[in-house]
Amino acid sequence: ISQEYGVLPNSGEINVLKETETKINDLIKQLRELLDKSQNVSAAQKEEGKNLVSSMSERKTKLGEAIEEYNAFQRVLNAKPESSDFKTVLKAFADKYPRHPAAYEIQNVVKEYDDVQAVVTSIKNLYAESNGLKSYAEWQSKASVLKTQCDELADKITDPIDNFFKPINGLAQLAQTQPFSDKTFNESKKILGMLTQKELFPYIDKAGKWYYLLTKPEKGRPIFVATFVSEGKVCPNAIRDEDIERNTGKNGTQFAFAKEALKILNKTNDATSACEEVCSIWQRMFSEDYNALDPILRCVLIDLLYTDYSKTDPVFAVVFERYHGRVKDSGVDLMANWMDVESRSTVGERGKASTALEILPDLKPLLKEWKTKTADFTKMLAEFHPELECIGILFKQNGEWQCKVSNRPMVTKGKLYTFRQLGGKVQPNQIGFWNVGNATLTSTSTSACLQCLPVYLISEQ
Repeated sequence: ISQEYGVLPNSGEINVLKETETKINDLIKQLRELLDKSQNVSAAQKEEGKNLVSSMSERKTKLGEAIEEYNAFQRVLNAKPESSDFKTVLKAFADKYPRHPAAYEIQNVVKEYDDVQAVVTSIKNLYAESNGLKSYAEWQSKASVLKTQCDELADKITDPIDNFFKPINGLAQLAQTQPFSDKTFNESKKILGMLTQKELFPYIDKAGKWYYLLTKPEKGRPIFVATFVSEGKVCPNAIRDEDIERNTGKNGTQFAFAKEALKILNKTNDATSACEEVCSIWQRMFSEDYNALDPILRCVLIDLLYTDYSKTDPVFAVVFERYHGRVKDSGVDLMANWMDVESRSTVGERGKASTALEILPDLKPLLKEWKTKTADFTKMLAEFHPELECIGILFKQNGEWQCKVSNRPMVTKGKLYTFRQLGGKVQPNQIGFWNVGNATLTSTSTSACLQCLPVYLISEQ
């Protein structure tokens, strides 16, 4: 019995421990039976037998404690990391079994748990806000909230924009683009709309000034010149009959062109065709056929079309801001009464407008850039619907890190992350990939991995 007891293992996997415990129970039973039945046994031999029984019993107790500790750790591994009592389960284990190989790392998980969970919750909330937004209009409605959430997370997590929020932050910034004030836009549109509903007759007087008549000029009849004020009213100004130049030259292209430009405002056709129409209008403003267009009117049409189309196309707003920005930065008053040739204040505004128009960039490369970025943007809207889910925890087996999966979401592909505290912020660490329900760990540095550390899946669909 002593020889058999001496070769029993002291440690091992749970099955070895249980087998050892069973053998010790059998040996103790055999030894006690022998001691009870033996008649010719010396006192010294009986004492030696009792000591052996005591040694076996002590070892049996230690084996029992080891088995209990093993089972307790298994219960920790089977705990749900997304449950409300997960931290409590971890703490209870580390407090009760401080000498367990995983206890120290579990204590660190407990220590960082609350700060990490606060950031994880914020990320989930951000994703929840952005998911389901399929149109640019929907993104606009959430832009302010999403941008605020991104900014707040930037103070709590290291490198958040590149790792998690770049698409959301980019979309939110695009959605917040506000070209010109709605007041300017609405007044310009109202004035042009009112004027283009009437048939106006432009003419040039003897001094070479352009006028816009509300009726065809006829000798001996009152003549009225159309002008406008900021409220958008059409006002008649009398002009002397003898000042009329009978040869009015080119029929007025000013409003014929304006009517054509206004047709594409608030159009609901496809984006590519609308953008190309806008660029076509802008290009044709400078053709020989329309060289009589007033510089201020040209600036008004650039502003109107840019502002209107930017409201439904964020890529257009960003790309063509370089074109519209020339008008905006010139400081030209788009409400200047360019129809009133007698207005002295309009002369200066017309000069600003002419200068701005001279330095407009080429539209062709901008249109090409817009098409490329629109394709990328459309793809982003269609595909970017991220979710952050806890799928399990890390543990070590035979010296190798593994993920104990407790939650298998219906996601085909994604990236696996852990979150650790680092320098007062929370550090995300990509440790592997998720592919059709299987977790593969590819990067298990000591800074990214701890026993029983929750593992999160960020989906790619």
